[in-house]
Amino acid sequence: MTTDPKTTQHKPLYYILLALGCAGLLGWFYLLRHWQLMEWMAQLGPETHKGSMNLLAIMLWLVPALVIWKYYLRWLNKHFDIRGQFDQDRHDAQYLTTTKQQTTAQGQTTAKDQATDSTTGAAKLNEKQIPAEEDKKN
Repeated sequence: MTTDPKTTQHKPLYYILLALGCAGLLGWFYLLRHWQLMEWMAQLGPETHKGSMNLLAIMLWLVPALVIWKYYLRWLNKHFDIRGQFDQDRHDAQYLTTTKQQTTAQGQTTAKDQATDSTTGAAKLNEKQIPAEEDKKN
């Protein structure tokens, strides 16, 4: 088994930069605590919902950090030539394939159903008219 010296050489640096990114996320969270934004957000709601307001503050505060984290990871992987498929890319491709198949299947089924419905509808109309005419004769 041979290993490429280029990838072996960059692995420790990759993991160090990955750890720095994780430290950045933790620092972002502690900045929220330091600026007391959770307490400020908790004061906006009623006292009974203090925990919910804290959770809302954390979620809103971490959204930009997680978006930055996403692009930071992609940059790291591109810079160190780490190949693979991201979960999001796989999910998007799976969703597009499924949607295309459903659209195609619905297009065929819809045309069939419309023809059947119009025939059935006409037959039902005729069934309703026939007994009505018979009742008039009697």
